[in-house]
Amino acid sequence: MTQRKFGLTAAHLRILALGLMLLDHLWATVVPGNNWMTYVGRMAFPIFAFQAAEGYHHTHDFKGYCKRLALFALVSEIPFNLMIFSSPIFPFHQNVMLTLLLGLLACRAWDQRKLWKLALLLLAGVVTFPDYGVMGVLTVLMFHVLRDWKWAQLLMLIAINWFGFEGQQLLLGTMEVPVQAFAILAFLPIALYNGEKGRGGKALQYGSYIFYPLHMLILGLL
Repeated sequence: MTQRKFGLTAAHLRILALGLMLLDHLWATVVPGNNWMTYVGRMAFPIFAFQAAEGYHHTHDFKGYCKRLALFALVSEIPFNLMIFSSPIFPFHQNVMLTLLLGLLACRAWDQRKLWKLALLLLAGVVTFPDYGVMGVLTVLMFHVLRDWKWAQLLMLIAINWFGFEGQQLLLGTMEVPVQAFAILAFLPIALYNGEKGRGGKALQYGSYIFYPLHMLILGLL
């Protein structure tokens, strides 16, 4: 009998990230004012970015992985626009699937030492307006490049999320803290990842892909 390793599996992280994302989206739509939901929800994207980088490391079909992200980026765009902008079309902000796709392509460009391609992908993280922008693309790439250096990942998470985003500030005592800085707390579950897939398999994988546009469509129509 194989003994299970201590920690969180990929399945645990996926379910956790989906729950955190749902909290953030509920705050943004049907239950505004409960700010704790977005503070906690900030942790979702770094976990998704980490899993994208891990998926890149483990996949045997890079093109297939990219095609899935591209497909669900297209499928999710109208639900995303409805949820965030109350309109089926909004060309100046794209959903997070595009961010993860650009991040994966950036990982491949890094490994191929094609710096010109990497520069173009980072530029795409600006001009195509993906969720979390170029900082989101860099987050995926960071988890790949620093895969074996956890403390370096933490330092980069702090740098990216404390200084890399403009947005709402929270006053804690006499200090202003960026709301996005709560994303740094995602390092805790990421550090507990034990390298195992966990239960759920393809059903959980594709279920999470479907959950993304489906829950946004529901919230956008409410």
